[in-house]
Formats: sequence, structure tokens, C-alpha cells
Amino acid sequence: MTEPIGYRRHEFVPTKRLLEAGVPVIIWSDWDADPILPITSMIRTLQPKSVPDLKIAIKLWTWNPAHSLRQDDDTNSLEKGTYAECICKIVNAGVDSYRTYFPEPGPTHCR
Repeated sequence: MTEPIGYRRHEFVPTKRLLEAGVPVIIWSDWDADPILPITSMIRTLQPKSVPDLKIAIKLWTWNPAHSLRQDDDTNSLEKGTYAECICKIVNAGVDSYRTYFPEPGPTHCR
């Protein structure tokens, strides 16, 4: 007998098990047009079954993707002097919304 698909199958990507196995996990920062998807993904990633702590989660969103593109020496880490893509929270007329800001034309340095 097969098990039904339901709440126990919500873990589409077993992030914690992959990390424990030494797999270099990447969580991307490019999103669909739906503004809720980035927030949902971040919340799901920070669940105890996914990633052990925030420090590791930040690495999965920043350094690991840059490393996979061979750009880890100068981009996508939250350190002084490195290039960074920033997520800006915008409050407009009492309604919170999020958008990604890409620096133009030069680098944005974390300070």
C-alpha cells in the first residue's frame, strides 16, 4: 500500500538532509512575479527541519550561489567591500511590499 501525499510530503527539497550529507545547497534569490513566494521560501527554509540556523541559511542565499557561478571572491556575501544585491522593504501608504534593488551602474558595498 502506498502512502497518501499530504502534509508529510510538504518537504519537497530535504534541505537539512542534503546539508548533513555534504551537498552544496543553493537557495536562489530570483523569484516569480508573485510577491509572496520569496517570503514563503525564506520562512520554509528557516524551519527546524530545513536549516539548523540563520547563519547557514544566509550562506545558502548568498555565498553558495556566488560560489557556483565562480563569483564568490567579490560578490554575494554580507561582508564589507563585497558586491551585494539588496532586498529593500518599501512602506507605501501603510502597505508593506518588497522589491529587489539591483545597484546601477556600480557596486553596492556592505558597510
